Amino acid sequence: MARFKWTAKDAQGRKQSGEIEAKTVSHARMELRERGFREVQASILASSNLFGLGSDPQKEKIKKRSEQRRRRRQQEAAKQRQARLDRSPSARKKADKKKSALDIEITWGPFGAIPEKDLMVFCKKMATMVRSGLPLIEALTLANDQSKANMKRVSGEILDDVNAGQSLSQAMSKHDRHFDSIYLNLIEAGEISGNLDTFLDRMVFMMERQKEIKSGIKSALFYPITLIVVTLGITIFMLT
Repeated sequence: MARFKWTAKDAQGRKQSGEIEAKTVSHARMELRERGFREVQASILASSNLFGLGSDPQKEKIKKRSEQRRRRRQQEAAKQRQARLDRSPSARKKADKKKSALDIEITWGPFGAIPEKDLMVFCKKMATMVRSGLPLIEALTLANDQSKANMKRVSGEILDDVNAGQSLSQAMSKHDRHFDSIYLNLIEAGEISGNLDTFLDRMVFMMERQKEIKSGIKSALFYPITLIVVTLGITIFMLT
């Protein structure tokens, strides 16, 4: 219990004052209103906290909640540090040593290609997370976790290089099979200007335009190719 000094007006409108014991300021005001007082104002007496003889329960609750939030933030930071360590090049090398010969990934030729859709989804996720203020390494980690097949492999290698101190454009330049010079220049320009999310959006826009153009070319060639095939088939049939 703590002591509070209060001032209020009684039913006749006369100003009254005094002291009251209660758990919190709210409890003190509530008790005074129940007694018929209005315009109640209450504040804790400084003497009630002198030499630690009393304490404000409300302040204790706030302090306890702040401590709990601080501990949660420390735990989350520790988990993130551990996750980054687990994905570091040294940790990945240790994991790779445990792989048997049957676990070797085949990445040559068509087996190592990344579908355009997976590449666009990866860049969209990166743009969204960077725009929201997420650090680059955490954005790469989340994007890598949500990727699959070859995209997961390539993004994991990019993450390792960035963790090792390289820039995103330098890490991507090692995978020029999937990221051509135009994409790499866009990423580098985004890093220099500090607008990486904007340039990632431009990459996605370019990929979508290329996909539309390829789709249009395929549609335009479908009819003449079909006509040629049918004509050749009829000619061979008539000659035999």
